[in-house]
Order: sequence, then C-alpha cells, then structure tokens
Amino acid sequence: MANTVIQLKYSNITSAPPLLDVSEPAYSNVSNKLWINDGAAIVPIGGYYYTAIIDAATASKTANQLVLRDSNANFSANIVTANLNGYLVNARNISLAGDANGTVSFNASQDVTLTVDLTASGATPGIYGGTTKIPTLTVDLDGRISSIANVDVATTLSFTGDTGSGTLDLLTNGLKIEGGDGITSVAYDANNTVTVHVDNTVMRTSGGQTIGGDLAVSGNLVISGTTVTQDVTTVQTEDSLIKLAANNAADVLDIGFYGQYTNGGTKYAGLVRDATDGVFKLFVGETTDPTDNVLTYGTENRATLDANFTGGNVSSLYSAISVTDGGTGFRTANVGDIIVATGVNTFGKLLKPAAGNAYLRMSSAGNASWVDTVAVEDGGTGNTTFTVNHVLLGNGTNPVTTVGSSTEGHILTINASGAPQFVHLNGGSF
Repeated sequence: MANTVIQLKYSNITSAPPLLDVSEPAYSNVSNKLWINDGAAIVPIGGYYYTAIIDAATASKTANQLVLRDSNANFSANIVTANLNGYLVNARNISLAGDANGTVSFNASQDVTLTVDLTASGATPGIYGGTTKIPTLTVDLDGRISSIANVDVATTLSFTGDTGSGTLDLLTNGLKIEGGDGITSVAYDANNTVTVHVDNTVMRTSGGQTIGGDLAVSGNLVISGTTVTQDVTTVQTEDSLIKLAANNAADVLDIGFYGQYTNGGTKYAGLVRDATDGVFKLFVGETTDPTDNVLTYGTENRATLDANFTGGNVSSLYSAISVTDGGTGFRTANVGDIIVATGVNTFGKLLKPAAGNAYLRMSSAGNASWVDTVAVEDGGTGNTTFTVNHVLLGNGTNPVTTVGSSTEGHILTINASGAPQFVHLNGGSF
C-alpha cells in the first residue's frame, strides 16, 4: 500500500467547527478535541482532552477524576448513588444496647425483623388509679417510670361559710353555689365556671357604687373617710341637735356652718364659734373657703342679722343701735346728760352744765335746752334771787319784776296804767 497522507483541518476555536463534510475530521488546538461529521452532526471523537482524563484516573477519592480500581479491585468514594442488586458477602449482626436489647443478622439478601426487649424499669406491672385512687410516679433520667404506686384520693370536701360549716362527699354529691339576698349565681358547664353577681341593692366595698333607688339603713351608718359629699337638694334628719367638731379635744377649731354663694366672685357666709375667744360670729363675704376648719374673721366680713332679741346680754357692739331699732344712736354718755328727741327718729344729748344750777327748758316747738332761770312763759319767775318782803309783779307780757318797801305803813297799789307802787298810809307816795 502506498503511503497516504491524511490532512486534518484545525482551528483555534474551542467549540465544534462550524462546517465539515461527512466523515471529515478536524482538530481544535484550544479545546484539544478531535471532531468529525458523522452525517447527522459534528461530534467530538477523541483528542488529548479525553486521553488526559483517562491518564488521570485514580482509585483515591479525588474530585472530577475517573475511578480506577487499585490492585485489589477496590476504589475509594464518599457517596455512591446507585441501585444495588446483590448481598453482603459477610453477614453482619445489628444489635441494640442499653435499656433495650435485641440482635438480628443482616446480609442484604432479604428483609429482617429486629425484636427488642426492654430491660426491667423497677415498676411493678398492674393497673393503677381509679375513682378513689390516683397513681404516684417516679421517672428516671431516661424518662422511664421506675416506680409507681396507688394513693387514696380525698373524696370529702370540707367547706365553711361566714356562719356554719359542712362536708361533702365528692363521689356521690355535687357542690351547689346558691345566691342569697341581692346575689345571683350562674353556672356554665361549657367552661366549668360559676359566676356570682350582685344586684344594685348590694353595696360594694371597692370600685365605687351608684344606687339608683332609695337606700334604707336600719342600723348605724359609719363613714370612716375624710370627706362626705352630698349632691342633693334637701337634707332631712330627725336629730334636733347636730354634733360638730367631735375630735376638737384641744379647742383649736372654729365650730359652725357656712355656705357658698357668688357675688363678684365666689364668697362664703356662715355662723361659727371662734376658738380664740369662744364668741359666736356671723360672717359674710369671706373669699377663702374655710376647709381647714379655721375662719379668718374680721370687722370687714361681719354679717347683718335681722332678728328679734328677747333675752341675753348685748355688749361690745360694733356700732350704736339706731333709734329706729330701739336704741339711742349713741355709744357713750356722761353723768347728767339728758337724751331728748331732736327730730323724727333722731336723738340728741343735752350736756349738763359744768357748774351752778340749771333747768331743762322745753320750748313750744319741742326743743330742749339748759337755762339758768325758769322764764315766765315756762312757769318761772325769770329771777334767781329775791329780797325779803319783795313782791313779784307782772311787768309786761312776760317779764316779772320784784317790788318792795323798806318802810312800815306802806300799802301796795296799782295805778290806772297797771303799774304797781307802794303808798304810805298818810297818802304820800314814794
């Protein structure tokens, strides 16, 4: 056979050649693969790429390498995924140890069953618990019951109320919770619950309570709080004497009552006994609420009282009692002063002269005054001194004069003009 030279196409591309004739080979310098057109497609058929993989085959566990059996026809692998059909040359025993025992031989030729025997835990076999007994258990570290026993159940329930007591056999009887006056009990079988309700006739000790109807207390009502608020329009009591300041042992609190009103702001008025002097005081116009039971009282907040006084003592009045109120209008008077009416509902004082005799004179107009002598029109003589044997004679409309004689044998005569004169018995005049 003559020598034949076969020429191969080659290229520097990695993938298959784009065009080859049927059975025409080509080689890639880059991918080191020999390609050929098999009539259907261009496929790789050899080349250094594949011979290098074959040359690198090994029996050790090496990633991405062909498996090569060693001299004993063995190879190493991590995980083999395959369908096996066969059995173990040497059968192996599978055994359990610890609290469970059991052994079975396995060669993969057929299914086997491992029978397990549990070691004794120490608990006595039997039936535990019942209607009158409950089991008590001891559990070891492995969670097994190491001992078990029966304990009698207490089937008697003792109960005690505010008054009275009793016992109940739980096996034969049920406990009934029954409501009373103002209390209703409701049992719910679905959730094993009994609720107790009180109606609006029962006072609660906490959380506040509102009573819509009347409240009647037949016994004593004791309130231990610090404040009692009565938001009512009428307060009625059968007690005719109301006790205040029950804890005023040291007599330091003002005692009385007061109210609130509005007049140019919030004001307070009332009647109190002042603890500082023991005097009852009527006040009005106070701007500070005396909630501390101590009243700031002064002349500026004295109240006006409209009343009839039928007894008692009146002293230390702030102002004089007016004439229209039965007084004089004066707060002071001197010894000898005379109080006279000076007008309608007014009085005046006539001061007693400092020395000498004086007479109270009332004029025809009703005016009073002090005078040294009593005038003729007031029934007097107009004189303060008289001479022995002198005679008082009228000397005009009101004046009065005194006439007299110092010589015996004179007689008093009245002349034609009405003038008085003394004449001597012998006809002479003086």
